Amino acid sequence: MPMDQAEKERLLKIIKKGNIHIHRGWKNFSKNIALPDVLVLDIKDIPSLQTVMKTLYELNASKAVDQRILLRVAAGGKQKPYSESFSFTEGSTADVIIRLVGDDFNKIEKTNQPDVMRIGASVQVGEADKMLYEEFNLSLPTASLIPYVTVSGLAANAGHGTGKDQPSFSGLIRKMTLCLPNGEITQIDDKHPDFDVIRGANLGLFGVIINMELACTEAKKMQCIMQKRSIPELIEEIKNGLFLKDPYVSVMYVPTYQKDELVNKEFKNVIIYRWQPIDKSNHDVNNNSSIMTYLGQQIEIDLEEGIHVVDLLRRHSRLIPYYNKYLVSQIAIGKEDRLAVAPWYRMHYQKAYPWDIVDADYLFQVHKNCDEMVLALEKVVTTLDKFASEQQYPVIDAIYLRLFRGTSTNSGLSTSSHADDTYVCGFDMVTSDGIAGYLEFREEMCQFFINGPLKAKPHWGKYLPDIDYVKLYGKNYTAFLAALKNWYHDNNMKLDSSMLLTDHFCQILQLPYAPSLQKQKKTAIEQVQSKTDDAKIIKSLCVRLDDKQDIHSINLKQQLLSTNIEREFNNPFTLFQMEPKREDSSEEAEKKKRCCVVQ
Repeated sequence: MPMDQAEKERLLKIIKKGNIHIHRGWKNFSKNIALPDVLVLDIKDIPSLQTVMKTLYELNASKAVDQRILLRVAAGGKQKPYSESFSFTEGSTADVIIRLVGDDFNKIEKTNQPDVMRIGASVQVGEADKMLYEEFNLSLPTASLIPYVTVSGLAANAGHGTGKDQPSFSGLIRKMTLCLPNGEITQIDDKHPDFDVIRGANLGLFGVIINMELACTEAKKMQCIMQKRSIPELIEEIKNGLFLKDPYVSVMYVPTYQKDELVNKEFKNVIIYRWQPIDKSNHDVNNNSSIMTYLGQQIEIDLEEGIHVVDLLRRHSRLIPYYNKYLVSQIAIGKEDRLAVAPWYRMHYQKAYPWDIVDADYLFQVHKNCDEMVLALEKVVTTLDKFASEQQYPVIDAIYLRLFRGTSTNSGLSTSSHADDTYVCGFDMVTSDGIAGYLEFREEMCQFFINGPLKAKPHWGKYLPDIDYVKLYGKNYTAFLAALKNWYHDNNMKLDSSMLLTDHFCQILQLPYAPSLQKQKKTAIEQVQSKTDDAKIIKSLCVRLDDKQDIHSINLKQQLLSTNIEREFNNPFTLFQMEPKREDSSEEAEKKKRCCVVQ
């Protein structure tokens, strides 16, 4: 509920006294959540945080439950690229958003345990890994592929990394320091009976995290073998134990919409990353491989944001198979297998991202034979093929597969709780907003992953479908709700007055405390669509392809030019009326391509 004038004046008084900067309006990294009227408070120290929390708590105590003021914490305020919130769900929809920008929330310190470090809530995981490696000879044993998420945000949403022996990121937590809604400071560790439940996925409901003590490991360099594969080769390797042969394995698959993608071994649209920790004394090898990976990622971003190629694909989806096959897969997968050695923090992370991404990530239990991963992969490939037969190509980025050990069976709303004899797979499907067919594809995948044999759970920070979370989590849901109610009772607070319990979480937890907040969400597609003319996009893209003589670049360029001709001459057989032929990957088709017979 928006604050009235008296409440705003009281809040402004403490802002003037405290170390706080205020402005209006907020949006997350992907801009799918935009709150133009929200008050954003950049808080620089713990006392200022306590005062804000205490003040809002007291204001809510005198208000009706559905009229309470809502507050959430979000990343950002660092005035540099990729510092915004990377959560795509509505967890931050509130009246007030606080960003913890001061040194109190950005420190990395030793504890009395040599392998446990105290890390501030707003430290990004990539920053943490770099500082731990260079200054403390330590490393985080698992972390998100996104280096820009904060440690507190990653833990709150049950974020995960990779590693067959690794927990989710929350599994590294040994202690948390929080500012409670009433402004008091408290700590929680494994002596607390609900510790596993709370750390598993706190969802930002128990208080504002100030810092966390995280278990680390001795710093190592990483040897990374990068292998390009086809889909059938990947499936064969999974069946032969790919994910269990190395400590860390990650897979990226770029859909190319070939009719025979499940059996064609010729075209390599998969890259496998296999990491082995090695001693720091080893010399770097092909260190430019990680640099080239970054440059490849940056090229993709430049294509999207510099010349707006995705706008072209939104309007002319027929180009997507050519774009993915002849450009994206060539950049992302590379032309040859390679090996590199470098510090973990320079090798592990994907460093460049388009801002208009949409992402659906599902986590499910996997046995040692990894049959579940194969089932999921085959389902996605056949579903994409079905959409392609209807001239829709919903995924224009990539699909990621990772395997990790996960959290314990009693970890509340953690997405990676599992039986003792299983692992957890993270299955991530990433594309751009507004691509034809994506919403239908996402819904079909939701039904398969959640209601099908995998019984998967959606990532808390990605896409959350409207489903029965009580049924999905069962006894772990009950345990989380009990822990939440006990937490507020034991700390002498009223849950129904909590500024942290937004409408979003009231619905998920089926709590009758929904506030009367007027949502200010804007859809990203309204903001993404540029007015850049197709001809300009095509010309810019063709210029980039001019010096490339490989068959892939030639084919893509010819498709672009044919698109431009149709547009310019108003051909009655427009791109939206034509039925493009699905490419045959046989040798005969390749011969035709070399003769410039373009399908």
